[in-house]
Amino acid sequence: MVRKLNLSSDVQLDQELQDREIRRIKNVYKDRKCRGNGEYSNNFSFRRENEIISAIKKNVHDSFKNKIVLDIGCGEGAILKCFLSEGFTAKNLYGIDLSFKRIETAHNMFSNVSLFCGSADALPYKDASFDIITQSTVFTSILNTGMKKDIASEMLRILKPGGLIIWHDFRYHNLFNKQTSGIGKKEIKSLFPNCNFEFKLINLNPFVGRPLIRISKKLCNILEKIPFFRSHWLAVIKRNLLNK
Repeated sequence: MVRKLNLSSDVQLDQELQDREIRRIKNVYKDRKCRGNGEYSNNFSFRRENEIISAIKKNVHDSFKNKIVLDIGCGEGAILKCFLSEGFTAKNLYGIDLSFKRIETAHNMFSNVSLFCGSADALPYKDASFDIITQSTVFTSILNTGMKKDIASEMLRILKPGGLIIWHDFRYHNLFNKQTSGIGKKEIKSLFPNCNFEFKLINLNPFVGRPLIRISKKLCNILEKIPFFRSHWLAVIKRNLLNK
């Protein structure tokens, strides 16, 4: 992705740092496979997608058929596939991801879904275009604060009045992976000013769940009911229409 640099040295530096961040993320994830296999991964995805759909149903009281949805960091299309099964219309579904390989895989799965390979800090969509925007484990992969702010700003720009952002991401730092950074409530709120929030903790922490599920699925289910062991925030974000 080639950017036209501003004459301002500060702006130019910011853009150069974000370009460097995009290259870093692409390099980190270029050969990493989506973790879709294994009992823990399957259970994790099932819980995540059920919670996303439940949050949408709680806040959207009419048909999904005409709702226009964007999944940021769509990968190979797991969440888009879930939306299709829930009655969303393929032509109203959009996905964007940095990985060409993953976009290509998703293209092979979905014939009428609009997919784009690129960075979410410069979304190729018009203002107020989407009823629902989702992101799952995108922001924790970004270490550059300016880039996180730009992506959040873009999400708000393209969101329709009264629309929803569904956020799903780690709340903890991974001590064994310096390429990610957990995000707590305070930072989420700072990224989306003048918004209203609903927060829910979901998903058994993978550091606990991956090894434990080989021993006892029942124990995993018990621990997942305890908030301390849940690793991800599921947040519903709505713009405060009185303070745009």
